[in-house]
Amino acid sequence: FLSTLRLQQSLHWPPLLTALALIPASVLPALAAPFSGAMVARFGPARLIAAGAVPPAAGFVLALITGTTVPTLVLVGIGYVIAFAALHMQAVSGVPAEDQPTTTAVYQTSVQIGGAVVLALVAALLEPSAGYRPAMVLITAMPTFTSVAGVKALSTQVPFISGWARAASATALRT
Repeated sequence: FLSTLRLQQSLHWPPLLTALALIPASVLPALAAPFSGAMVARFGPARLIAAGAVPPAAGFVLALITGTTVPTLVLVGIGYVIAFAALHMQAVSGVPAEDQPTTTAVYQTSVQIGGAVVLALVAALLEPSAGYRPAMVLITAMPTFTSVAGVKALSTQVPFISGWARAASATALRT
């Protein structure tokens, strides 16, 4: 939503060029879908969910700093590739087979409601005087928080991350 508005209203891109710019965010997950199960089996859903939040966060920070859009969309697509299947698999893990269709429906409904709520918040933050920045700050904060929370959660499970998280915390406390 915000990318489309920015590309068409601020940068005056025509609709076709805007549509082409949005392709990386959707084509990458489509191409990776056949390999998603193998990725989850190899790395586990928790690692992929945490790692998948990092590229979108980096992309949105890049967009906030530089105003670029297409690299952000590529990074969002990469995040989807890494995390999407893992999120779904984690949502239904441990659920008896007969309850998985209902669990899937509840999970997917929650994803859609979350998207609608965020869209409403983003739209509320769009003001002519402030431009796109307040909305971009909100969009940037969400995957950034998820990335930090994911690394923190994994720090108890993965020795490398545990040491890295302790070092990062110590550095943050000193500054």
